[in-house]
Amino acid sequence: PVGIYNQQSRNTTLKYQANSGIYRKVKDSLLLEGDVKASSEEADYEADRVRYSFKKDLVQASGHVKFKGLDLKTGDQLKINSDRMKARPKLKQSEFI
Repeated sequence: PVGIYNQQSRNTTLKYQANSGIYRKVKDSLLLEGDVKASSEEADYEADRVRYSFKKDLVQASGHVKFKGLDLKTGDQLKINSDRMKARPKLKQSEFI
């Protein structure tokens, strides 16, 4: 799928594409698999698999994770490659493993 998710609580938009995807309205979560590309105003992500739980403010990515974005404190451009990532966008926290 190729799509756009408008998150009204944060007044932000997530653009995404992947080979397959499932949106669960009750849980307000999006699971994307296969050549995933997602971008928001804050960052761009690539991975084999991404799960975004909007209510929990939790993004989990695995498999060839690539992150590009700005360090909001310094303004530096960051590029990170890792096996896994866990992020909480509202709290502006990310962990790469």
